[in-house]
Amino acid sequence: MRLEELSTKIYACLSSSTACGLCRTQCPSLECWGVESRTPRGRMALCAHLLRGNLKPSPALSERMFSCTLCGNCDSVCPVGAEPSRVIEAARERLRKEGFLPQKYRERGSHVAREHNPYLEPHRDRLSWLPAGLNLPERAPVVYFVGCTSSYREKGLARKTVELLRRMGVDFTLCEDEWCCGSFLLRTGQDEVDGTRVEEMASHNLEEVRKRGAKTVVVSCPGCYRAWRRDYPELGVEPDFEVLHLTQFLEREGVKGRERGRVRVTYHDPCHLGRHMGVYEEPRRILSALPGVELVEMPRNRENSWCCGSGGGFRAGYPEASRLVARRRLEEARGTGAELLVTSCPFCLRQLKETAEALGFDLRVMDLAEFLVERCG
Repeated sequence: MRLEELSTKIYACLSSSTACGLCRTQCPSLECWGVESRTPRGRMALCAHLLRGNLKPSPALSERMFSCTLCGNCDSVCPVGAEPSRVIEAARERLRKEGFLPQKYRERGSHVAREHNPYLEPHRDRLSWLPAGLNLPERAPVVYFVGCTSSYREKGLARKTVELLRRMGVDFTLCEDEWCCGSFLLRTGQDEVDGTRVEEMASHNLEEVRKRGAKTVVVSCPGCYRAWRRDYPELGVEPDFEVLHLTQFLEREGVKGRERGRVRVTYHDPCHLGRHMGVYEEPRRILSALPGVELVEMPRNRENSWCCGSGGGFRAGYPEASRLVARRRLEEARGTGAELLVTSCPFCLRQLKETAEALGFDLRVMDLAEFLVERCG
């Protein structure tokens, strides 16, 4: 959506009676830099000046708009429904068109157009994680859409997800020519890159699923889930089959665990799964039903959850700041007395796991699929 189309939301946010600043209370950017221009309200003011012509696109303005995790906490607390994260995405697109897209995002965007992933990896290696000798059918009622992060950076999670689905007796397959869902491009203002539009990528993925005869697509990445469920329809590409996040599918299918000893677990809500898409209870119900598992909540949970610091291109653009955000979340998890931090997002898994290891935190970090394989074996 163009920035001009969101002007009503911008001015509603900044009107004298509603410029409350509630969005500042849980903003990772404010935590990192402590300046108003890096808060949702500050960015909305910058966008207002940009629309009025009082402010010109510049590297400094671009830096303010891209130093945001797009976690959506500002959206959840805004009393006038101004949706700052949506405005920031539109501002990023405007800046990209004006030639002020940061180089890191430009390079990764071009790679998505060529090799269908933002990790600067060759497309031919997308399924290199597949266990040797695994034979999946060409057609099946369920397709597991793996996503770029699990395919290239969290390959163990991809293998564990396949193992879990097989143990459950699910008749599923994969798309041999799966492409990036486009979430990275949309979140960084790149609806078109080197002549390739995200709509084309969406249509390709849609046709790949249709070739498999699937009735249901299961995605384990919340970014992919949002792309399929919200972004694709907004782009005019409407899936004619069911799309579920893995946690929703597992709960519906009745995944069960065995007694494997007692463990205290806390759950981290991924921003794209929780605030962006409203999926909070399914993973909690799965965890609570496992024998021997005690689920304890962090003070900030569900729609109030603190971001891991990995989304919206934040980790790629601001690695040190992203680690600070992750550290805050890990400290909160450790404060619950939990032995294990469980999430349901490969981005969050990678970010929190690597930060915990780097800081020497005595806290295991696992994805729900990995934990279920461990508890259900």
